[in-house]
Amino acid sequence: SGGFNAEYGRKGKFVKDLPKQNQSFIVFGMFVLWFSWYAFNAGPAILAAGKNEALMGNIAVYTTVCAASSGATYLFVSIILKKKLPEPGDLSNGILAGLVCSTSGYSIIKPYFGILIGAVGGVIVIVVSKLLRKFRI
Repeated sequence: SGGFNAEYGRKGKFVKDLPKQNQSFIVFGMFVLWFSWYAFNAGPAILAAGKNEALMGNIAVYTTVCAASSGATYLFVSIILKKKLPEPGDLSNGILAGLVCSTSGYSIIKPYFGILIGAVGGVIVIVVSKLLRKFRI
């Protein structure tokens, strides 16, 4: 079924008159993922380091800073490139890119480096999104 979906499941993706998705559900799902990401990042640290509150606090701050800076970078770069505000669903993709970037090295990277890492993630999601649309993938 995976091969069938890969071949036929995406037909019509680039048709102009597809209905819009519900932006409020997209944003709600993004916040659910963001909240869950704290357990995803801090959970293994609890098992590895025991009850090390300082480490868990650093991981939570790092996760928040990565997501926020990625979302802010996505917002500012989108405004500069498109001359308008991005849709909430697109901004949610920028925030989720920061959460993905926060997963690597969360226990050894200081929280203030999360600003740079999240900003890079916000730019990468814009570039990759443009490439996917260009090549119609």
